[in-house]
Amino acid sequence: MNLQRPVGWVLRHWMTLAIASWIASGALYLTLPPSPDQFQHAYMGWRLLEGDAPYRDFIDMNWPGVMALHALAAWIFGINLWSWRAFDFALFAASALFLGDLIRLAAGRDAGKLSLVLSPLIYAGTPYWVAGQHDMSAAQFLVAVLWFHVRGYERRAWWYQIGTGLCIGAAMLSKPTVGVIGLLLPLQALWIRIPVPRIIAHTSVAGAAAVAALLAALGAVLLRGASLNDVIEAIYMYNAATQYVGDQSIAELMLRLLQFHYQGIPAVTFGSIPAIYWIFDRTNRSMAATSLFLLWLTGVLSYFAQWRGLPYHLAPCLIALSGGLAISTALVAAGRINAGHTAWKQSTVAGMVAVSLLWTGLKLAGSYRSLAPAFLEGDSKPHLERFSAGDDVNFAEVVAFVRRLDALPASECVLLVGDTSSINYLSKRRMPTRFYYYHVLRHLDPPTPMEDRWAGLWDADLRVADCRYALISRSVGTHWLREPGSVAASLRQFLGRYRESGTIGHDGGIVVYERK
Repeated sequence: MNLQRPVGWVLRHWMTLAIASWIASGALYLTLPPSPDQFQHAYMGWRLLEGDAPYRDFIDMNWPGVMALHALAAWIFGINLWSWRAFDFALFAASALFLGDLIRLAAGRDAGKLSLVLSPLIYAGTPYWVAGQHDMSAAQFLVAVLWFHVRGYERRAWWYQIGTGLCIGAAMLSKPTVGVIGLLLPLQALWIRIPVPRIIAHTSVAGAAAVAALLAALGAVLLRGASLNDVIEAIYMYNAATQYVGDQSIAELMLRLLQFHYQGIPAVTFGSIPAIYWIFDRTNRSMAATSLFLLWLTGVLSYFAQWRGLPYHLAPCLIALSGGLAISTALVAAGRINAGHTAWKQSTVAGMVAVSLLWTGLKLAGSYRSLAPAFLEGDSKPHLERFSAGDDVNFAEVVAFVRRLDALPASECVLLVGDTSSINYLSKRRMPTRFYYYHVLRHLDPPTPMEDRWAGLWDADLRVADCRYALISRSVGTHWLREPGSVAASLRQFLGRYRESGTIGHDGGIVVYERK
């Protein structure tokens, strides 16, 4: 199989194809509703815009970069079903420019051009729970980290590392575990045989800038009205005391890691194999080329640090391998990979890349297969029904209930005890408690240092709450609500003022309680 002719045609028209690729992929991506997790973060972002203080007026265990990005998305695009996807795609586009230039430095101009054509198509077809997660937001900042890092060493200009450190800080504010990249960067420089004094200087600058970024974010949170104790309780003591991790064994984590690569993102995984072979050849090794391996390794280490086995924790791996597919395509088409002198070996490598490219297209088509009937019917319902909003409710059902809430006064709150924060966000209805994410209370296993204080805050919030509707997840009603303890008792007492009036979802995933 010969890729030279089709890839040559793409490269001759790469600018036109890149523009078309970004427009088409962006239009498709905006039809993808955010995941339930992303809507929980979007709710926090909206609350920020409303003037609330994080960790005081709403309590969450995530670092402040998560809610800040979602607040920025809502500020720019408003409160819409597509707002976060639009912002996330714009953030990805910015990171794709950094990635394209890294690939150009690593493997030449053709590889960089192909990256800009392929990147949006790969991203728009990314698994639903991976694209747009805060691990992916962190990965997008990590690409900028690597660009500043590489350029700083290549140009022998230490001041580039200010950008490296600031972007490390920004990435950590979305997912702190990706901060491991700060340890990998000097190790990579040693691997490439950069003089030790230069490594020390560059690492010191990057480290100082990263710490400054994190301290600036903390200062912004404190100025907003949260106390230092509020912050420590939410993002340190809670995570440490509750050990909010899964119970998987190392073998199970390894299996899920492999499954993500060969089942979740097989096209970029197998398509990157020629690039990996080429990059690790000693004659091709460089700061830019090995930076993709650093990005992949950061994703793997962050995944194990979280110890939960969730696929979106491997988001940096996807970005790294998407760059690998672009490099493989360019190198194979140009005949720059020596797979042996026999023709069948060369054809096998070319076939591997061609199948990966075709697979990317098929994945994209499959991800948006419900758009055609929705378009023909002039109704988004067939498309939105495919996506879970949490609590066994799909997004078509969420949109329908939000329209029902339009009849209520704008000041009317809605209590939700479940995972469908999209209802509160899209309807712009406050929850009457700072514990918008009930799992924070559910995981308060004694002896948690702030258990009594938080239980008291929850009880105080519910005692004064006066909402027309209380939405209780079916799973909460059949399990957590019946458990002993003051937290569940406070919710039972609150619901004594309400009557059950219906459900949301074809399976009744959310029980609707209405004020008596």
